[in-house]
Amino acid sequence: MNAQESEPDSPNPIPMPAVVGIVGATVAGLALACGLAERGVPSAVFDQHAPDRLQSGPVSLGPRSLEALARWGLADGVRTLGPNLRRVRVFHQGQHLGCVATSELPTRHPVFACPTRGGLRGFLVERARATGLVELAPPARVVGIQADSRRVRILLGDGAARTFRFLAISCSGLRRMLGIPLLPAPTIHLRASGHASGLARDEIGLFLGPSGMAWACPRRDESPFLAAEAWKPGIGPGRLARELRLPAGFLLESESGDSETGVAAAWKLGPLLLLGEGARRVPAGAWRSVDADVAEAEALAWRLDAVRRGAPEALLEDYDSERRLQSLARVTLARNWLPRFSRPGLVRALLPFLQVGLFRHPLGQLLGGLQGALPPSPWCLDERPGRRPPPPLPGMRLPEVRYEDETGRRCWLLDLVGRGCLTLRFGEGPGQVGFRVSGLGERQGVLFDRDGSLQRALKGRSGEVLIVRPDGVIGSRSFPEDPRRTAAWLARVGEP
Repeated sequence: MNAQESEPDSPNPIPMPAVVGIVGATVAGLALACGLAERGVPSAVFDQHAPDRLQSGPVSLGPRSLEALARWGLADGVRTLGPNLRRVRVFHQGQHLGCVATSELPTRHPVFACPTRGGLRGFLVERARATGLVELAPPARVVGIQADSRRVRILLGDGAARTFRFLAISCSGLRRMLGIPLLPAPTIHLRASGHASGLARDEIGLFLGPSGMAWACPRRDESPFLAAEAWKPGIGPGRLARELRLPAGFLLESESGDSETGVAAAWKLGPLLLLGEGARRVPAGAWRSVDADVAEAEALAWRLDAVRRGAPEALLEDYDSERRLQSLARVTLARNWLPRFSRPGLVRALLPFLQVGLFRHPLGQLLGGLQGALPPSPWCLDERPGRRPPPPLPGMRLPEVRYEDETGRRCWLLDLVGRGCLTLRFGEGPGQVGFRVSGLGERQGVLFDRDGSLQRALKGRSGEVLIVRPDGVIGSRSFPEDPRRTAAWLARVGEP
């Protein structure tokens, strides 16, 4: 099934047949290759062009994407590619409204990294090549696909053919070849970009106006880059710049390119799975599209690994529903709700709460892109009685919680999330001090909360069990615990 029908010359051969083929050496495709390699899954990456390190335009990586990259050992390297932005300064039509330090975010990564897209792709190529499990195929165009329920065969422009168990697609051209339409989404009225001569080296500038918004970030050893978007039709770059009252030196020009916008109607067709630009084309303000690229790569990597180890393929259907609905929510938030929030009085009122911890509230984390709420599914199962259970709920990201281990060392709970599910049991051994971690390794870990502090932080109850998926999303929460149901849930995702 995984046998390769031909073996073209490759600058990076791998020692075993690739299980997953990846079409598109985009940030999403390369991040998926790195995530699979971290789990020991070999893959092959195809693109009709070699990754361009000089590709312009910055990308903003926030705390959640850095968290996922940290699990793969990549976060520190990414943060060396560009300035680490530690403050967000907000303006409304040239009037300064306030500044929020990213250190207020309840996260282990209180910065926004801002590399160029080309620099990030080049970094991921190097890391993928270093794993020895990623084949970076020579530039070749995919001209055809043959798939059934168990495998997929791609035909390349040079006449070669390759067969894989799964094929991940991160380029929009192949989505069009497959005939997958985009679901309707609010139309982009204008996207513009530009440069300026001066901006603080560790700040994001957020500029708001009645007709649109813009964000600016510095670039290492280059002039700052600005991306803008209009909310109202008929707004040109000149008028938008005047309404936003950008600092002197900013020049906006309309971006050319594909005008389609929305998310794919289906993200899975048998062994074909979409992510990144292959699955969505979103507005510039739709909460950092590269953040979504990393989130999709992480969500897909652990599922493919679980299915390869024996979990049911229905786990991949869940990837389709979760990521499609969450991407639509991002677009709706950017296009419908941000214009309503972008009022000077409201922004001024919110800033003090941001500085004292609004992001620690589930709603604040959702608005800040720190926590994604997913729809109910077999892999986000709440078995507790009651109509109004307290957060965090199944389908939400595990909050950033710190705890002290038995030696008194302060740790982040999310640091325990790894290749397998993490099971948290509340109320074990009342009166004892500290935490005990049992069985943490490459697969499953169990954390016993002995003194109740973790239970209080996560609003749990004694005797309750909470299971965290490998992507940091809460998968199951039940009270009282039924060991058989817990074991059955873990078995469905391939955990022993």
